[in-house]
Amino acid sequence: MLLAAAVVALTTLACGRSAARPGPSSQRGSELAVRRGDLVTTVLLTGEARAARRDQLTVPRTAARAVQIRWMAPDGSLVRAGDKVIELDNSAIVSTIEDLRASVDGRRNEVERQKAANLAVLAERRFEVERQGVELEKARIWADLPAEVLPHRELRERQLALDRARVALARAEDELEATEQGCTADLEVAQIELGKVERELRAAEESLDLLTLRASRSGPFLVTGPRWRGRHLGVGDTVWPGWPVAEIADTSEMQVEAWLLDADDGRVREGALASCVCDTYPEEPRQGRVLTVAPAARELGEHGARRAFQVIVALDGEAGKRVTPGMSVRVEIESGRYPGALLVPRVALDLTATPPQAALDGGGTRPVTIGACGPQACVVEAGLAEGERLRPSLGSGA
Repeated sequence: MLLAAAVVALTTLACGRSAARPGPSSQRGSELAVRRGDLVTTVLLTGEARAARRDQLTVPRTAARAVQIRWMAPDGSLVRAGDKVIELDNSAIVSTIEDLRASVDGRRNEVERQKAANLAVLAERRFEVERQGVELEKARIWADLPAEVLPHRELRERQLALDRARVALARAEDELEATEQGCTADLEVAQIELGKVERELRAAEESLDLLTLRASRSGPFLVTGPRWRGRHLGVGDTVWPGWPVAEIADTSEMQVEAWLLDADDGRVREGALASCVCDTYPEEPRQGRVLTVAPAARELGEHGARRAFQVIVALDGEAGKRVTPGMSVRVEIESGRYPGALLVPRVALDLTATPPQAALDGGGTRPVTIGACGPQACVVEAGLAEGERLRPSLGSGA
C-alpha cells in the first residue's frame, strides 16, 4: 500500500478539461477571447492497485505471546489453495509443550495420591464408626438388665454409659460424613487442576499446526503487514497475535487505493467518475468510479507529517483486466462539471493579483471574479462579457 512514498508524487492542484484546449504558447493576443463552453475540473491522485476481495493472513493466538517469522513465500508469487505461505517459529511452543506435559504428569500423580489418601482416612473413619457401634451395643446390653437385680446407683451409671456411647457414635458418624465431603472436595480440586493443565497442553499442541499458515484460495501472495523502518515484515521479524502479515488476493475484481491530502478535503465525492492509468500500461486509461472516501484522514509515514483521506476507486468491468495488486496507478477524478459556462483562458489572467486581473486586448487590465479553474481556462463569474478579446498576462506565468 502506498503511503508517504506514494503521496510525494501526489499533485492535487485543480486540473481540468475545457471544451477547447488551445496551446497558450502558440496563441496570438487576438485569438484570446471570452467564450461559452463546458469545463470539467479534476483532481489528480496517485495510488496502488489492489483486489476488491482478499483473504488476510494474521498471526494466530498461540501459547507463545510473540513469535518470529521463520519462512515466507516470495512477495507477489502465485500460490494455490492449501499451499504453505508462512511458517512461524515453533521453538517456544515446543518448549511450552514439554513443560506442560511434565505438569500434566505431576497433576495426575497428585490425583492418584489424593485418591489413596482419601481411602486411608475414610477407612479410619469407618472403622471408628464400627467401633463406636460395637461400644453402643455393649452399653445397651448392660443397660437392659432388670432394675431388680442391680443397685439403683449402678443402674444410673449404666444408663449414662449408654448415653455416652450414643453420643460417641453420632460424633464418629458426623466425622465420617465431614471427611467424605472433604475428601471429595480435595479430589475435585486436584482433578480440576489436572483438567486445566490438560486443556493448556491440547491448546499448545493444536497451536503447532496454527503456526503454519496456508493459502485459503489460489491467487497472488502479497505481504501487506505493518511497515517497520520503511519496509514490510520479513523473515526474522517478531510478530504478535492478531497482526496482519499478508493476504491472498482475488484478482477477478480490482480497485485502486489512492490518497487525498487533507488540504483538499471535500474535492472528491463518492460516485465521481475516475480515469486510472497504470504505470505499467501508460497508453491504456481505465475507467472507474469512486467507491468510498474515508470519513477521517490518517497520518502518512512513520513521522505523521502529513494526513490524507483514503480513496477507493472501483475499476469498471473489463478495466481491471491485466491489472495486478501493487501496480502504481495515476488517478484523475472528476471534481466538478460546468456546462455552458463563461470561460476565460488562464493565460490571459493574473491569478496572483487580488482580485485577479484580466489582460485586455486593447491594453490595460480589468478586475474579474473567477470561479473554478482548469489547466487551460477558468470560469469567469463577473467582470468580462462573452466575445471580449484578451491578451497574455505577464502575471500568468506564460
